[in-house]
Amino acid sequence: MATQSTGRPIPHRRFGLWPPLLSLFIPGLGQLMNGSLKKSLLFPVAVFVPFLLLYTSVTTYFVGFVLTISCSIIMWGYSVIDAFRNGRDHPKGRMAGWNTLAVQLLYVAGMIAFLTMVARPALRGARVQTMGPLRTESMNPTLQSGDMVLWDSWAYSALSPMPGELVCFTHDTVDKALYISRCLAAGGHVVEIRDRIPFIDGVRQAVYGHPVHDLPPPRPLGDQDDRVFQPGAGNFDNYGPVTVPGGTCFLLCDNIGNSLDSRRYGCFDGKNFKGRPLFVFWSSNLERIGLTLE
Repeated sequence: MATQSTGRPIPHRRFGLWPPLLSLFIPGLGQLMNGSLKKSLLFPVAVFVPFLLLYTSVTTYFVGFVLTISCSIIMWGYSVIDAFRNGRDHPKGRMAGWNTLAVQLLYVAGMIAFLTMVARPALRGARVQTMGPLRTESMNPTLQSGDMVLWDSWAYSALSPMPGELVCFTHDTVDKALYISRCLAAGGHVVEIRDRIPFIDGVRQAVYGHPVHDLPPPRPLGDQDDRVFQPGAGNFDNYGPVTVPGGTCFLLCDNIGNSLDSRRYGCFDGKNFKGRPLFVFWSSNLERIGLTLE
């Protein structure tokens, strides 16, 4: 043990597990308790900056997403380890200064204020958002129940979705929840569905969902369904032909035999389009993690 000039041992104060526990709660707080102001400011920056970069840029590749998250987790973990290593044994005199209780409380209050007034509103308007876990099978097999999706909220801020693109959208008449579907046709085109096969201007389109032969027999055209948006347009299996109004898009879910889309709610315009799905970042089916959505 170190000694003073008088030859007496310097009294020490052991912080025990308090510094690492504080850094586990807020990165850098344990360093503040240990008396290191520089580290208490550097660790929050090292942890939160990757998150901000993730939410303000499009990480279309799953590897980039994983690396960004891993960087933040590693730095957060290192802040806990550093707080433990440097907080085990300190002279009592160091309790005066940046590691006083008053300063720690001020630090916590400042971090909470920052996360509440600055970070949270910023993340709400961030480019990259999360959605899920999904609870329906309307986009099966492209998306399945239990999938959690990362999506680009700026994708359609100036442009409308192109036919074939996935779309995150909201309903005007149902609720404010976020849904995912696929743009089948833009304004001015004629949409028709024959035995669950979509057609645009008389041209057959790709079927993204279940093969039609795996579904029960379709309802005939003459069998009218009162649930369809346009009266007299038929039913969900044989629909149309109808002309898509200008400035709107006709949305059709991939699971065409078991979904509610523009056949039920009509066409959607720009105010309904919230973004474009990028990939599955988590799922109850672990094999689907990292799946790029197209």
